[in-house]
Amino acid sequence: GRVPFQKMPASSIIQTKYYQTDTQATSNNATDYVSIGLYVKITPLIVGSTLEVSACIPSYSNNTHANDWSNSFWLALYHTSPDNQTERRIALFEHPGPKTSMEFAKIDNPVFYMTAHHPGEYLFNWRVKLTGGADTHYFGRSTDGMSCTYNTVVREIKQ
Repeated sequence: GRVPFQKMPASSIIQTKYYQTDTQATSNNATDYVSIGLYVKITPLIVGSTLEVSACIPSYSNNTHANDWSNSFWLALYHTSPDNQTERRIALFEHPGPKTSMEFAKIDNPVFYMTAHHPGEYLFNWRVKLTGGADTHYFGRSTDGMSCTYNTVVREIKQ
């Protein structure tokens, strides 16, 4: 049998939603936050539960301008919620990158927590903005004959 989610103890994971892709995204935009095609939707089962949003985002960047903070970008989490369908930024993560003349590969693993205050669907969308416009950043880049997979996960946690 199964225990109904209403009877599960606090800190139990009620549900998990995820999105995974191997479609490469690129950006050289230092003006606006652009989506890298990594998003996930969830409809909480319990109002007041905590939503844990995480991601695994492999990226590579060339370095076309030396001695600048190239290879760096801001990784932002945007969302819409049942009470506000306008997509807006709710979290920001910075990766400074090296200040050298080299290419750079890495994996970002951001985690963000929020309370589900309203019933209905929440959409989370990862966006990036580069700190310098001369680099090109590749997210989920094809390498060694295969595309890299990147993903995002939302876990609903009972409080």
